[in-house]
Amino acid sequence: MKYKRVLVLSPHADDGEYGAGGTIARLADEGAEVHYVAFSAPHDAIKDECMNATKLLGVKSTTIMNFPIRRFNEHRQDILQTLYDLDEKLKPDLVLTPSRMDIHQDHKVITEEASRGIFIHSTILGYEIPHNVRLFNQTIGISRDNLKKKMFAISQYKSQINRYYLDPNFINAWSRFRGGQINSGFAECFEVIKSIELLPSDKEEV
Repeated sequence: MKYKRVLVLSPHADDGEYGAGGTIARLADEGAEVHYVAFSAPHDAIKDECMNATKLLGVKSTTIMNFPIRRFNEHRQDILQTLYDLDEKLKPDLVLTPSRMDIHQDHKVITEEASRGIFIHSTILGYEIPHNVRLFNQTIGISRDNLKKKMFAISQYKSQINRYYLDPNFINAWSRFRGGQINSGFAECFEVIKSIELLPSDKEEV
């Protein structure tokens, strides 16, 4: 993967790490400049956990916003403007966002708005939240070290430790299962929402 600048859209603090933490670690290890935006965090403890987690993954900048949980639909225009501003500022090569098949209402809003004519020059991949989504068409292999970084990042969310899907054994099994589908040790799955491949001359013109 050759991406210079990556934007991770996380509806709630921890979604990005959970769905794409191994890939984020891999991209950062490969030299990509990774920026992370969480659109909500219910309390200060989760904000601190998010900052710690993204730092462990090699994220360059982390922004945490305060949109009300489960009410993103009421704030579509503000979210759309936020995404537009992020695109203008960062011009990312790759955007990671929840899959369009994700049934969580807040997740759907972020991805729907991110797909509305923004990020024209960006590849957009929708990451997997397994208890919300069932189907994928792009699998990215990750190393054991990438997975360890992901699990260590997720472990920072002490306030969420009671959630079954954050259990290390579940995450390990999930990553191994996806890896087995592509003959790799571990992997994460994404929906290809949009794929951009520019020619060198196109990159210079942009």
